Amino acid sequence: MNLKILSFIVFIISIFTLTLNKNIMAQTVDNSVMERLVGTWEITDASGTMIEVWDRAGDGSYTGRSQMIQEGKVVFEEIMNLSKDADGKYYFNALVKDRNIKLEVIKAEGDELTYESESDANRVIYTFEGEKLRVRIIRKSDNSVKEEFLFTRSK
Repeated sequence: MNLKILSFIVFIISIFTLTLNKNIMAQTVDNSVMERLVGTWEITDASGTMIEVWDRAGDGSYTGRSQMIQEGKVVFEEIMNLSKDADGKYYFNALVKDRNIKLEVIKAEGDELTYESESDANRVIYTFEGEKLRVRIIRKSDNSVKEEFLFTRSK
């Protein structure tokens, strides 16, 4: 086979492989899904009230706070943000007590926003159901629901 033709074939295969790898590694995020988080979400039952509030930050990121309130006292608080990191991907970052959690946004399309990481045992799925927001924490080991919350938009 002619050396020029062989070199050209190798070049085309290399370009195709690089393009394929770039597409596989790329993160596709529909920001309108994240935009739907903005507002106040609440659950009230016999154990108390859980409130999750999300705000839009000026740089395309979102900040949130989740609190569980029982008998007028905050018994649980989580500080959260959804933002683009230096690698160009969006991440869900949370501070719970003294534990930092960083999960990659692996899906943001339709009515679903999903976060996970290789190092965390759980996956978090936010599903919009009209004026309700279902939050599920899924055990990755067996795909079972660890916790589930159904919030109603209040503001």
